Amino acid sequence: MWICLLGVGWICCLVIARQDFRRREIHVGPLLLFGLLGGILRYRDWGQIFWHFLLSNLLVVGLLLASILLFFRLKGDKAVMDVKLGWGDIVMLLSLAAWMEPTNYLILYSLTTSILSLVYGLLRRFKVIEMTYPVPLAGWLALAFGAWSVYGYFT
Repeated sequence: MWICLLGVGWICCLVIARQDFRRREIHVGPLLLFGLLGGILRYRDWGQIFWHFLLSNLLVVGLLLASILLFFRLKGDKAVMDVKLGWGDIVMLLSLAAWMEPTNYLILYSLTTSILSLVYGLLRRFKVIEMTYPVPLAGWLALAFGAWSVYGYFT
C-alpha cells in the first residue's frame, strides 16, 4: 500500500512542477495531497504525528522562512510575498516537511537552492533570461524531492 501512496506522491510532484514551470501558479489540490500523503507515510503512529511534526519540522520551516524574509528585508525589498516568494512555494516547503526528517529536509533545500542560485545567476548574467524572471522554486523542489526519493528507494 505504501508504494502506491509513494507513487501518488511522485505524480503530485510532477503535477506541481508542470504547473509551476508552465503558468507560474500551482493549484492547492496537488500541494495539499502531497503534504497529506507525506504525513500518512511518514507518521503511521498518529499519536506521534503532532509532536514530531510540530516540534521539529515546523520549527525548521519557520526558521527557514524567517531567514528568507529577513534576507529580503535587509536587502531593502519591502514587498516579499507574491513578488519574491509565492504562497505556493511556502505550501510546498510545508508539504516537503511532512515527507522528510529535518536534516534531510535542510540538505535537500540547501542543495536545490544553491544549484538554482548558480544556474539562474549564470542565466541572468549571460542574458539568457531577464533579471525579473521569477524562479519556479516549488517546481524545482518537487523535482528535486522526486529524484531524492527515487534514489533513496532504490539504494
